[in-house]
Amino acid sequence: MRTIPTDPTLPPPFDVSRAGTMFKDFDDSPVFEASAEAAAIEISGEEDAPVAVPSSDFFIELDAWTEYWDCYDRVPDDRYIQLFGVVGPTVFAPWRALATATPAEREQREAALRAGLANPAVGQALLAYDDLLKKLIEDHFPGTEGALLDAEGYLNVIEAFARDILAPDSDRLARLKALDPENFSADGRKAHALRHTMDGPTMWFNWAAVVDCTALLEGEGGLLPHRALMLSGCAFGSSMDYTFRSAPGNPRGKTRPEYGKDEATEALLRSRAREWAVDGEAARAEARELFRISVS
Repeated sequence: MRTIPTDPTLPPPFDVSRAGTMFKDFDDSPVFEASAEAAAIEISGEEDAPVAVPSSDFFIELDAWTEYWDCYDRVPDDRYIQLFGVVGPTVFAPWRALATATPAEREQREAALRAGLANPAVGQALLAYDDLLKKLIEDHFPGTEGALLDAEGYLNVIEAFARDILAPDSDRLARLKALDPENFSADGRKAHALRHTMDGPTMWFNWAAVVDCTALLEGEGGLLPHRALMLSGCAFGSSMDYTFRSAPGNPRGKTRPEYGKDEATEALLRSRAREWAVDGEAARAEARELFRISVS
């Protein structure tokens, strides 16, 4: 893991009393209310038999470092905890502008995005978060038989996360309550602690923007395997989410018109996600295109 030097342009140390707001500050979508029932789903792959819901361990660990560190006695890195405070105002709008650009606008808009990425504080926040995610992905989805990463295992977890069927996390909810039982009801994380899912549908594209922008940083490796895998997950997950969790009167978001609530879509999305996972440029292009569709 790289050593990221402290930079005086970084904000002051993160206020731990704001635990849990890292991802919520830039979530401009309404909360989707859904149950957290554990169930079995059929995940399209080599076999047609139903596959049990995968483990939530990846998201438990990720959230323990980014939103619930006080529940698990973790000491997070201030640089990635500042991620959306530093990165969001600087690059989210330019990334969205690039994703929706016409061919004639693309060069100018990418230059504007890269100008924001040249800010040392932005680069440090992105790289610190990237280091965390790379380690967690390598730990939870190690490759076998020559593969660097277990892309299929990652996509299984992303699908369950996107469709809100990962097992409820009563342990995390209990840990949160134990921090301050008297003020538990006032903790904004209470509404989310039981479930591992994407509450705000626009967050798929915040995640994609973060990964895409990290890959655009000068001298930092571009679309490395773990970044391509995450971008494929954002494209796959957002489409699964918007297709299978939308309900009459409560749409999650707009995705490609050919996707429907059927087995054919499950198989098509899984096939496409496998291709994106090993082709970072295709994954990046799809994530940007899906954002454009979502706001069209």
